Amino acid sequence: MHKIDKIINIAKNAGKAILEIYSNSKESINISYKNDNSPLTAADKASNDIICKELERISQNIPIL
Repeated sequence: MHKIDKIINIAKNAGKAILEIYSNSKESINISYKNDNSPLTAADKASNDIICKELERISQNIPIL
């Protein structure tokens, strides 16, 4: 599998995690705020964790902003 295909799969898995959180949420979404006042949800955190972990597994040289 090419690296780009792996990266596409990572994005799809992160998207699935987001959809799972929102589809299973019977209550309102809890939003916290970062230091710059931008919103942050559990879905954001879950997708970020997946993306960071899986990109690191592919290569230590992929920068994450």
